[in-house]
Amino acid sequence: MKPKWAMAIGTLTYALFEVGFLCLNEIFLYSTSLLLGFGAAILWTGQGTYLAQNCEPNDSSRNSAVLCMMGQLSSLFSGIFLLIVFQSAESKHDILPSTIRILYGTFTGLSILAALIIVFQRTPPYEDRGKKDARNYKELLGSTAKLALTKEMLIFMVSLAYSGIAVCYMSGVFPTCISSTTKLNYNTNALMAWSSIFSGIGQLIAGVIQGKLGNKIQQFGREKAILLGTILQILAYALSYANFPNDSANMKTEKLGNLLYPNITIAMIISVLLGVGDSIWNAQSYSVLIDTYPDKSSEAFAVRMFYKVIRKDSQNTNNIIVGHDLRSIFLHSIVTTALAVIDSGNFCRNWNDILRYV
Repeated sequence: MKPKWAMAIGTLTYALFEVGFLCLNEIFLYSTSLLLGFGAAILWTGQGTYLAQNCEPNDSSRNSAVLCMMGQLSSLFSGIFLLIVFQSAESKHDILPSTIRILYGTFTGLSILAALIIVFQRTPPYEDRGKKDARNYKELLGSTAKLALTKEMLIFMVSLAYSGIAVCYMSGVFPTCISSTTKLNYNTNALMAWSSIFSGIGQLIAGVIQGKLGNKIQQFGREKAILLGTILQILAYALSYANFPNDSANMKTEKLGNLLYPNITIAMIISVLLGVGDSIWNAQSYSVLIDTYPDKSSEAFAVRMFYKVIRKDSQNTNNIIVGHDLRSIFLHSIVTTALAVIDSGNFCRNWNDILRYV
C-alpha cells in the first residue's frame, strides 16, 4: 500500500470513531476504538514514509520540523474552535449533548475532508526509495521485526518511548488538572481550550525555529536539542505540581495548589512548555529515522509507533490499576520526570551508536 492511501484510510478510521459520539452505542464505540488503533498506526507510519520520500539527504531536519509544525497547528486551531463553542455553551463546567453534537459533527466532517485532500496529494519525487526492497507482506513483517531488535533501533526506541508518556501527560493529565481545579475561578471548559491554544503556540514556535535552523541542528547536535526539550518538559511537570492540587488529576477539587495558589497564567506557561518540548521530540525523532533508515522508512516508522504505543498504553493501564486514590499530580509528575531523565540520558549517551551508519 502506498503511503498516501495508508494516510487516507487511517484518517477515515478517525472519522468513523468520531461518528460514534453523535449517537452513543457502547459496542460501536469500543469496536471503532479498536479500528482506530489500526488506523492510527498506518496513518502515522504512512506519514513518516511519505515524508521520507519527499526528503533529500540534507533536508530531513528542516522537513521534519515543518511537518511537525503543520501537524501541531491543529492544537492552535482546535483550541480556538473549542473556545468559541465553550464560551457560547449554556453550561460553563459541564459538556451538554448539544455541544457534543457540534464538536463531533465538525470533527467528523474535517476528518473526511482531510482524507479527500490526502488522496489528491502529489506523487513523491523519491517514491522509488525502497522499491528495490519490495517484498510480500510476510517478508516485510519479518524485516520489520528484525529491525525492531537491532541495537541501534533498541537504543533509539527506548529513549523515544518516553514521548508516548509525554503525550499522555499533555493530552490527559494536564487538561484534567485544569478542568478539576475550581480555584482557577474561570470557565474550566474554556480554560482547556485556552490551554490547547497555548500548547499549539508552543509547538508552532518550536517548529518554526527548528525549520529555520534546518541542518544547523545536526551540526549543533540533535542530542542537545532533545536535552533542551526534556528540560522544558520537566520544568512544566514541576510547575504543574506547584500550581495544582494533588487530587486534581482525577476529581473536582476546591483545594489550593501544592505550593502556589492556582494561577491561570502559570497554567498557560505550562501549556507552552509542554508544546515546545513535544515539538522538539517529534521533529528530532522523525529526522533521525529518515537519516538512519532512508531505504527502510516504512519499517522504521512502524517500529517507532509500536514502541511509542506500548509505553503509552502501559501508562494508561497503570492509571487504571493504581486507582483514583494514587493517581495524584505528584505521582504523575515524579514518574514522568524520572522517565524523561532516564530516556533522554540514554539517548544522549548512546547517540554515536544510533547514527553509526549515517
